[in-house]
Amino acid sequence: NGVLLVCVCVCVLDYLKYKVLLGEPVRIKCALFYGYIRANYTHAQSAGLSLMWYKSAGHGDFEEPISFDGTRMSKEEDAIWFRPAELDDVGYYSCVLRNSTYCMKVSMSLTVAENDTDLCYNSKMRFFEKAELSKSKDITCPGIEDYVLPGVEPEVVWYKV
Repeated sequence: NGVLLVCVCVCVLDYLKYKVLLGEPVRIKCALFYGYIRANYTHAQSAGLSLMWYKSAGHGDFEEPISFDGTRMSKEEDAIWFRPAELDDVGYYSCVLRNSTYCMKVSMSLTVAENDTDLCYNSKMRFFEKAELSKSKDITCPGIEDYVLPGVEPEVVWYKV
């Protein structure tokens, strides 16, 4: 006598949108740990919860479990690293935190774009900052904390386009 166990996850519709240029590294963080649950990855693990990652080509499509090769694409705590991102990486990534009685899921999208012809950037992936002429303003590099070592001041070069 087999028992059929159906697990229904609480799905959080967040769809954080990650964008990266072809050949650049990118980290997708499981959004569950950044606003939905009051625990970090270490606490969730010690409570007996496991974190699984799935990928689908589009919203509502079949989700396949991700097998990590540990080199170009790796799972590191509550995130997936792509070193580097490839065009085949485009899609929706879902992280599922579960045990036998608890299940929660959130999905994020990843877009991988190529540079515009004869340019070192993609014009659709620029970050825009507005500033007033007579006032000073700090302009930050979005997401840079994912790529620098703690205590090391990064060298950032800005270009006006």
